Amino acid sequence: ETGNIQLNIRPVHSEQLVTQAIEAAHSLALEKNITIEKNMAENLPAIKADADKTTWVLINFLTNALRYSAQDSRVIVSVQPKGNSISFSVQDFGKGIEPKYQTKVFEKFFQVPGSQSGGSGMGLAISKEIIEKEGGKITLQSEPGKGSIFSFELSV
Repeated sequence: ETGNIQLNIRPVHSEQLVTQAIEAAHSLALEKNITIEKNMAENLPAIKADADKTTWVLINFLTNALRYSAQDSRVIVSVQPKGNSISFSVQDFGKGIEPKYQTKVFEKFFQVPGSQSGGSGMGLAISKEIIEKEGGKITLQSEPGKGSIFSFELSV
């Protein structure tokens, strides 16, 4: 809320972050009978990150994806090398986000009109601040009717 995020940056293994995030989102996935698929490259180097806060970002991406996904569907968590960075993404196959709202989803208190999430509109804004403070970047790809992919990249 104050914009003063304190980070504990150290080498972190991607597998640890993803495993913790999936475990945290497991009960929500079970409620909706949604399969969480993991697509991780082999032998990834460690990234420079705050493990707790980066896991929180992944949990935020996952719980959002699960909330906006249909019953009996799937969500894909991918971790892949990208140059001198590692790219983390969470893909859902929900209703997607209209282009006119895509640049606003990372703003504080913004909620896509008509969404029924019950959230505060702060999760993605905080996620963006954490990833940028870690020297990374956060992105969204979405197509209405086909779902969304929320991603971030962090340096190795």
